[in-house]
Amino acid sequence: MRPFRIVELTAVPLFVFSFILIITGYGIVSPKVISIFTFGLVSYQNVPTLHSYRLIRYGFSVLLLVHSYAGFEVFGLKKIRNRRLRLFLSYLLLFIVIYVVWVATITELGEIF
Repeated sequence: MRPFRIVELTAVPLFVFSFILIITGYGIVSPKVISIFTFGLVSYQNVPTLHSYRLIRYGFSVLLLVHSYAGFEVFGLKKIRNRRLRLFLSYLLLFIVIYVVWVATITELGEIF
């Protein structure tokens, strides 16, 4: 799959996860914020549970890493003229992303399996 297409596909879900984490984070600190931004759909008692929900954290982390990797492929490597250096950096970044996703999977989902 082309890197620009990956950036397009991950942008909206990443925004949704980011919005949930930011709003619930502010909701933990200020109860009025959560009722204003969610129009009363989420109560203050549910905010810490929602903010620390394992699948939201994991989804955000994986989407952020994949989106960042594809964005780096599209925009970061564009200026590098040396083909070998560009290929090396691409594989190095891919290795780092796979490693961090593996660590996040073990950390977040290890207790489930």
